[in-house]
Order: sequence, then C-alpha cells, then structure tokens
Amino acid sequence: MSPARPRARRGHRRSTGSRTRRGGYRGDVTPLSTKDTPINTPPLKKNQTKRTTTKKKPKNHAPGLCNTRRAAWLPGRDREPGPGISPRTPGSGLGTGMGRAWGSPGTGRGPGTEMSRVPASPGRWGRSGDRDGQSTGSSVRFHFPSQRFHATTLLRAVLKMRRGQGKRKAEATELPRVSQRRKEEEEEVREARRRAAPSVREFKYNKKRVRLVSQGSDLKDDARCILYWMSRDQRVQDNWAFLYAQRLALKQELPLHICFCLVPKFLDATIRHYDFMLRGLQEVAEECAELNIPFHLLLGYAKDVLPAFVVEHGVGGLVTDFCPLRLPRQWVEDVRERLPEDVPFAQVDAHNIVPCWVASPKQEYSARTIRGKIHAQLPEFLTEFPPVIHHPYPPSCPAEPIAWEACYSSLQVDRTVKEVEWATPGTATGLAVLQSFIAERLKSFGSHRNDPNKAALSNLSPWFHFGQVSTQRAILEVQKHRGKYKESVDAFIEEAVVRRELAENFCYYNENYDSVQGAYDWAQTTLKLHAKDKRPFLYKLQELEQGATHDPLWNAAQLQMVQEGKMHGFLRMYWAKKILEWTRSPEEALQFAIYLNDRYELDGRDPNGYVGCLWSICGIHDQGWAERAIFGKIRYMNYAGCKRKFDVGQFERRYAPCTPSQ
Repeated sequence: MSPARPRARRGHRRSTGSRTRRGGYRGDVTPLSTKDTPINTPPLKKNQTKRTTTKKKPKNHAPGLCNTRRAAWLPGRDREPGPGISPRTPGSGLGTGMGRAWGSPGTGRGPGTEMSRVPASPGRWGRSGDRDGQSTGSSVRFHFPSQRFHATTLLRAVLKMRRGQGKRKAEATELPRVSQRRKEEEEEVREARRRAAPSVREFKYNKKRVRLVSQGSDLKDDARCILYWMSRDQRVQDNWAFLYAQRLALKQELPLHICFCLVPKFLDATIRHYDFMLRGLQEVAEECAELNIPFHLLLGYAKDVLPAFVVEHGVGGLVTDFCPLRLPRQWVEDVRERLPEDVPFAQVDAHNIVPCWVASPKQEYSARTIRGKIHAQLPEFLTEFPPVIHHPYPPSCPAEPIAWEACYSSLQVDRTVKEVEWATPGTATGLAVLQSFIAERLKSFGSHRNDPNKAALSNLSPWFHFGQVSTQRAILEVQKHRGKYKESVDAFIEEAVVRRELAENFCYYNENYDSVQGAYDWAQTTLKLHAKDKRPFLYKLQELEQGATHDPLWNAAQLQMVQEGKMHGFLRMYWAKKILEWTRSPEEALQFAIYLNDRYELDGRDPNGYVGCLWSICGIHDQGWAERAIFGKIRYMNYAGCKRKFDVGQFERRYAPCTPSQ
C-alpha cells in the first residue's frame, strides 16, 4: 500500500515580514509550489521554480492575509468591508452591529449582507459557500477570462470569504452574548444579596443609619401596615430605607406599603427631569407588584396627602429616606407636625454609604478634613445588602391603578426642555451602565477622566441623583477590580464617596449652600473687594443659555449640557468660573450658574451641583490663590490651560452651534 499523500500546507513560504500565529508570514504571499496552488490555477512554466516577489503586485494586494482569518473570528473585532463586499445597510442583518460593549456600533458585515458582483482582480466571484469553499446548497463558481490567473489573488479571495463568514457568525452571536452577560451579572448581584442574608430580618442591620423624627417610638397595637414614604431613593433593591421598612413589617407580621408624593413642581426642574423620574417610578411600581408590596402614587405635597393616607390605611409606623436640601427637609418637618402622635416616624440615610449625621457632626472645611473620617468608617458601613423579598403578609386593600398620563398632566413645569436619548431611566438600565463602565471605561478612568474627548467617565450621575442606582452598589462592584485598576478604582472612590459625601455634609450643615453667604469669610471678602472690577465681557442670561459667547469652548460645553443633559465634569469647573468673569457680580454669577445647571443637567438640584458651583465661584472646599482681577483669590481657569490638558478643537467641533444651512 502506497503511503497516503500528505495534505497541502495552508501556510506560505516567507518572503518578507514576521511569522504569524497561524504558521504563515506577514508580508508578500508566495505559493510554495505547483502542487500547493489552488485548483484550476495554471502550472508554472518550464524551468520556472517560483513566482518572484519583484513581480508587480495585483491591484488589491493586501499584506498579512495569512493572519486575517483568525482575527475575523474574534468577537467584537470590527473591520471595514473589503473589496467586493457591500457595506451593511440599515435593513440588513443586525443593522449597526454590536461591538465589545453593550450595543456599541460596529462597522463589520452583518447577517444578510451579500457579496456584490464587482470585479475582484483578475476574476469575478459570486455568493460564497461554506468556510472551505465547498458547496452548501449553492456552489462557488469562479469564472476566469483567461488561463493566466495569479494564485495569490485566488487565495486572497478565499480568505476574504472565510473572514466574512467568520465575522458574520461572530456578529450573529454578539446580541445573545450581551444579553447572556447581563443576565449573569444580574444573577451575581442577586446571589451576593442572598449570601448576605435570606432577608433583612436575619440581617444584622446597622441602626446608625436610622434616626427618629417623631417623639414616640413604639408601634401601636392596632396597626394594619408599615409605610415607606419613598422620596429621594427611587429603587427597590439596595435601599436601606426600603429594607428598614420591610424589617419592621416582618417583625410585626404586617403588610408593607410604599408611597411616593408627586409634587407639581420642584425648583427649576423641567419635563426632562420629571420624565426621567416617572419612567423610573414605573419600574419601581412593577417590581413592588411582583414582591406583593402595594405602590401608591399620591398627587400633591406630602403635608397635604400623606397624613390622611396614614390614617385611612391604619399605618403603624412611617419610614422615609434622607436629603440634606432645605425643601425636602421642610417636607419631612411638615409631615411630622401633621402625623398622629401614636405613629412613630423614622428617617434612614439610604443615599450615602456613611450616614451624613454619622460621618461628621459639623461642616467640614475640605476633602482633606473629611477623607480620614469617611475611610475610617467604611469597613462598618460598606457592606453587602440583603434582598428585599416577596412580602409574606398580603395587604388588606390593593393599591389603586396608577394613571400615569394623569401624573404627567398634573405637572406645572417647563415642557420645552426635552428628554435626552442617551440615558434610559430605571434601575435595570442604570446597573447595565455601571457594568459597561467597569468593563470598558474603568481602566482609563484614572488617567483620562479629565479629558472631555475620552470615554472614561462612569456617566452614572443621573441614576445616582434620582436614587435609581445605589452609590454603595457601584462601589461594591467597582472595588472588585482594585487589583487590576488600582489607580482608577481609588480615583472613583474618591469622587463617588469622599467628594459626594463632602457635598452632602456642606448642604446639611450650611443653610446657605446656594448663596455667596455660604462661602468662607476669606472668599466673601476677596469677592467683595473685586466686585467692581471691569469685566472683559458682560453677557445676559439668555446669551449664556444659548451658548452665544465669544468663547467656542464655553459655548460647546453649554450646548453639550442643553442637548445631552450632562456636561463633562472637568468642563463644569471652567464653565462656572467663566460665568463669574462675564457677569456683573458674584451673586449674579452664582444665580445664573445654579439656574442653568438645575434647568438642563439631569443631575441638577443636587448637593453635588450646588457645591460644584460654589467651589468654582466662591472657593468652597478650596484655598486662596494668587490674587487677580475679578477673581480675587478664587482659583482661576482659562482657555490656554484647557488647551494644555486636551484637544480643545476636537471638543468644539463636536458641539459646534448649528447654522441655518445645517
């Protein structure tokens, strides 16, 4: 028996370039011999041993083809359409495709894209078959106008077909992979909660998170339910206030009810903010229904609707969450005064990791003075959450169906500031944004968070502001990656914990958190001394709102905020400091900055926003700098400094004002 004929090698003899992982070589591709050339390729002429590399290359020659097949099968690797491949159109396959992240667009070919019949030098090729060029219902036919056909060209065509099929297979599985990945991440979080405790009743709840608002603390004997008045923290899971209310209900074997009081207007909030909030509350209502917990949406101010609700439903104990701002604190005080004396009223700080009244008993001067206090208490408070469980005690009366359209109709807000498209409300989407930040942007957060042209930020501030995602949950997930991205994790904790809780501390202990009177004495003095300094430009509020100043970078930042509901964090400082430079007084500058921030930013009307404006204009949590006109000793920022930090022109082009022709 004659020995079996050896298989033809798929690699190619080296001419130039380095060896690839597949066994081939990068550089010019040369066939090994006549028996290694593909079928139907004419043999070499007599006395010709090989095709020389000095011969003129085919028109569409591309070096490095030996390694392209492997790369094409990597998921998420996007490639431009090669010669003879039609670019994907909106109606073909997956449309925009999927990249490595949650739904990021790709540019590769998708299912349903056909290879167009265009010349592929020197032959013409039709629709592809399977990976090995064999027939799978429709044959692969090559038509040659002459017998002279370069083997390299045919090899390139075959590899392109294989690469295209590999890419299509990768993209076809990308959506299920993303969905599967999200399900796995959600299940990991649920499992972490279950490991903490089966329910909050078995969990060692830290009572330092809770403070009593009312005089009495004993639940009455004839109580029919426990009520959680949801206000700032609009989520079910990872909510210490919700958990405390369920803990009381489980111990007393009572039903648990949730209510939210929808006020017709709130400071400078617009329909942009109310829409984000109401759509998130719809998710809360659905989740509560699954957990056998009635959710009630009450229209009106809490002092007008909540006491009557407590009496009607026989509420034995009331729990609410915490906000340091004046107006929400006044709402709590108004309800306390109108509640029946035998109904205990408790407040839980479910927004901060270390409760605001525990972190420090006074207003802290700067991050330097509070940082140590926060970190010293993180081991006690930065714990995993137990789950909010299906409540075992059914309510005596179910919640009335919520007329969401009527809720929108009851609002007395500006409806000209439209909703944004990039941010979808709700806890589920917020947690998906958190996971995409960890997977894609956390690695560059430490080094690129101050570059507006880089995708390095978490983008979580809208979900944090409305309480749809817990900051504590974000820290629990992010800190798992400290070993790999230590610089970024530490920087994120500094901003999301230390700086945020410093802002909460300032607004809680300083009644003038939105006024120049809330600034330090040295800052008030220096601003007063320079209040009459000549301004290089003076702008009215309407000009600032429209981004119609002489500064293209400031205009771009303003338009980003107006259009997207979120300005890059670094530019917020520059933006506010320029308002001080271009208005008649520090008081007017602060008024304009807070108005624009609260009106357009999704995370406006927040302690972070007020402290950010006062840091920029009044030097809060900062120190005195070299004295100059207008600013006095307040820290100065200018256009040239921004140019040294990032590509200013790139950002300006991205948010350039639209002309009538555009």
